[in-house]
Amino acid sequence: MELVKEVESKFHPHPAQQIILDSLSLFNLVFAGRRFGKSVLAVNSCIERAIETSHQKIWYCSPLYKQTKEIAWNLFDFYSPKEMIVKKNEAELKLVFGNGSEISLKGTDNPDSLVGVGLNFCVLDEFPLMNSDVWYKIVRPMMIDTKGECLFIGTPRGFNWAYDI
Repeated sequence: MELVKEVESKFHPHPAQQIILDSLSLFNLVFAGRRFGKSVLAVNSCIERAIETSHQKIWYCSPLYKQTKEIAWNLFDFYSPKEMIVKKNEAELKLVFGNGSEISLKGTDNPDSLVGVGLNFCVLDEFPLMNSDVWYKIVRPMMIDTKGECLFIGTPRGFNWAYDI
């Protein structure tokens, strides 16, 4: 019998964030201004999925690897329940949970590094700044067989591929 651990979250969403969390859509787009809490929301969405369902493959992607490491990695370090993590690899920006779920942080500035696993959940942070191929040719195909979900977050950047979707 598997023991269930209960962990108190450090994340307490405000009402607008809760609306996003309650969405049943596979793909959610969040355009919001600075200080809305988009990255905090996205990080905690990744952590929640990793904890609630075993053997999940989860990516958190930002336009630049350096940005991912400087901003998102610190948020994951703060919000992740330490008692549920069995491996933390700062060099690879990867967390492995006791239930087999994995969260990997990626930069989309090197698309060749974004290869081939099936993904259950992905965050594309500041996606309007990414090349559209990241979504259409790399991430989306990796979610087809898993019926994976994606959270697109960013600030409005005019009329580009993000506007189109």
